[in-house]
Amino acid sequence: MDRKLHESLREKVRSVYLQIPTQGVYFNSRSVMEFTRKYPDETVHKTYLDPLSSGVIVNALVPKSGVILKGGHGGGKTTLFEKVAYMLTGIPEKEISSSMIRGNDDQNVNTLLATLKLGKLFVDGEEEVIWRNFVKCPVKIIDEINRFPPAAQNALFEIMNRGRAEFIDQEYEIKDFMAFATENPNDTGTYPLSKPFLDRFGFCIPAPQLPSASDQYLLATRADDKLEGLVVKPVMNLDELNIAKRLISKDVKMGSDALIYLIYLTQALTTCERGDYSDKAHNEIPVGERCKGCGFDTAAAVCKMTKQGISGRAFLDFQRWGKAYSWFLNEFPDPNNPEVQLETLQTIAPYLMFHRVEPAENIIGKDPYFGMKMKYLEDVVKRATAGYTTIKDALKEVPAVLRGDVKPKNAKIKDVDKDLVVKYHFQPLIEAADKKEFREIFELIEKKRMDGKTFDELERRLAFTSELGPHAQKYLLSKALDEREGGEHI
Repeated sequence: MDRKLHESLREKVRSVYLQIPTQGVYFNSRSVMEFTRKYPDETVHKTYLDPLSSGVIVNALVPKSGVILKGGHGGGKTTLFEKVAYMLTGIPEKEISSSMIRGNDDQNVNTLLATLKLGKLFVDGEEEVIWRNFVKCPVKIIDEINRFPPAAQNALFEIMNRGRAEFIDQEYEIKDFMAFATENPNDTGTYPLSKPFLDRFGFCIPAPQLPSASDQYLLATRADDKLEGLVVKPVMNLDELNIAKRLISKDVKMGSDALIYLIYLTQALTTCERGDYSDKAHNEIPVGERCKGCGFDTAAAVCKMTKQGISGRAFLDFQRWGKAYSWFLNEFPDPNNPEVQLETLQTIAPYLMFHRVEPAENIIGKDPYFGMKMKYLEDVVKRATAGYTTIKDALKEVPAVLRGDVKPKNAKIKDVDKDLVVKYHFQPLIEAADKKEFREIFELIEKKRMDGKTFDELERRLAFTSELGPHAQKYLLSKALDEREGGEHI
């Protein structure tokens, strides 16, 4: 790992964060992200970031990512996008602003993505596509995204989903991009945003319409941008930004504790005793009715707080954003072995969930939330974290059970009661670990070199002839993949 290169790029990215308030680009002290770092000597250090400014910057560090700032009009959200993108990429501000699209009823695929070169069509009868600036520019700003009608949303969906624009019979491949969207309140002229579409955005941050009183003092000292404009300078170019993305993806790893916690958190949001495949997405009955008489309906339960959980795509976003925020903060106990820490995930989780998790109506509207979704999500994370803390010693013992060092019947996890995640996602794996076939395959992976032929044979055995259940099959396959690629399996 090239630590000097990491440090050089990090300082450039951080300088953008420093310039946002000093250059008068954006002010926000109404909301804050509190990051906690625990040192080996048990001391604790706290760092506080503006979620809006930092979220927009970190979005640029995540490949093919999108962020939504959700809030009232007139707060400076679009200006923040334009200036941050310019400072991080060096792409001329005119090019960035000319590629921006704004939601309205007249937007359709023709006005959004491309048009035909009419002269070529009329004279030669040939279709030649002219792609709009929005498609070609790596910076994609979508203003008032909830004012796009459904047909226009579908066109944007394909870009966010696969990095590809389609028009007539032609495609435009987009290698990488950074998408920034604003979503104003649901008033006249707005349209619902579908859950699959929202899921393509990694982060969503509530934005204030009016900054705080202390912010207003700073805003009052800024030169009138109607006369002067806001002048900022680029601190890096697009090539350097892309290098930073690759370094973060390659060199920053998920710590074992952080990964197990993330699996527990995402499963706690999604698992339901009374859903097909223990997935609450497959039960249409309202949460309150669904939970009556359920043995897992305790005062501390997370499952009853959400109507639906989150997707596998969101799970990957947790990792990407965890890596990017950890890198931005340099929150690594061992700089030579940069790993995402559990505490970082706890802080960013509500913003990864804000646009994805739908609260249970019988909870969000009552004391102590009264409709405050961020407070609600912070409490959901606290509950899940408390549940994880209670059983983490049992979960950390799971690798020893799978290795055969601890007998499944003696495992701590067998004593865990009233935990949905353990019941449906860990206990089936523990039960399989005592089977003869599991032990045989596990030892084969440990002792035999996983070359192409050996891996292929094992893959086919697990898929077509094994009598092990799906939990055990996928665990052993993931272990074999790690062994083949020289990694360390958690």
